[in-house]
Amino acid sequence: MEERGFRTYTILRPMAWVYSAVTSLRNLLYDKGVLSSYRPDYPLICVGNITAGGTGKTPHTEYLARLLQERYRTAVLSRGYGRRTGGYILAGPETDASVIGDEPYQMSRKLQNVAFAVCEKRAIGLKRLEEDVHPDAVLLDDAFQHRAVTPSLNILLVNWHRNITDDRVIPEGLLREPVRGKDRADIIIVTKCPDDMTREQMEKLRAALHPNPAQSVYFTRFHYCSLVSMYDGSERRLDSVSGDTHVVLATGVASPAPIMNTLKQRTDRISQLKFPDHHKFSDGDMNLIWETLDMQTGSDRIVIVTEKDAAKIRSLSIREELERHIYILPVTIGFLADGDLFDQSIINHIENFRKQS
Repeated sequence: MEERGFRTYTILRPMAWVYSAVTSLRNLLYDKGVLSSYRPDYPLICVGNITAGGTGKTPHTEYLARLLQERYRTAVLSRGYGRRTGGYILAGPETDASVIGDEPYQMSRKLQNVAFAVCEKRAIGLKRLEEDVHPDAVLLDDAFQHRAVTPSLNILLVNWHRNITDDRVIPEGLLREPVRGKDRADIIIVTKCPDDMTREQMEKLRAALHPNPAQSVYFTRFHYCSLVSMYDGSERRLDSVSGDTHVVLATGVASPAPIMNTLKQRTDRISQLKFPDHHKFSDGDMNLIWETLDMQTGSDRIVIVTEKDAAKIRSLSIREELERHIYILPVTIGFLADGDLFDQSIINHIENFRKQS
């Protein structure tokens, strides 16, 4: 939603019309009850988007899991994108990223009181979770288009950099379905906002999204925490990265731009290695990272990776001289306004659901 536009491909519009027609028909069949949808008898909160990639689903899901874990028996169900397995799997202490996917693995390492499961067919996964965990509430990760399940609360994430009301359906743009699909959301969160966004700017963006009267709209930003050594556990503050620090930023995420923008405030000595989203890091990739680092002069040299990518890198055999240079950059989200109101609305939803059950 920046002032500069984003790219769409008008030449692909006929293909987008076909895609739009198919997804619209599918949604209509679910709306009319022609296609059945599973509705569990406990609160089910979906966190998703209608844009392909880059809205920050994982940190927002983690935020919700932290909010709920002290009050309720909480579980998270994901598809487990990129895993080498299939079907339903409930994560255990020894489960790694190849079994459940990098993002569920990343969250499960930090949230010991939350159950994590993966399943391509969400209805089957929810029924298995009911047997295994007996959850009080479940967070459904990245399932806004998965209409075979009906959430009790739908949270739609929208990237500040790309207003969905100006976007186009795949392949002309990045929308997974026509923009009217946003009307299924109960809450809309505009993500990756600038830290200095004013109330006036929020209201302008709120109006641009054309929410219906029943929808609440919130605004969040990314907060990058202190760098953590990937191998020895020591912590190095992000603001200790100085102009003398040479950073090799290696990412396999949809949108590394916010990380780059943050690092540029500390140093202009940045070498970026940009891999595709959900990239499976290999020994060859790690050699490339080492060669890039080794080309830099000076003693203050580090490699920065995301938590998501670290989940896959950990399984590789890495030369010792590279290990001591690799740092993980954790990310959390923060609300620019009304965060307490959002938190309370989630708790109220669960409590009201339980009273009516």
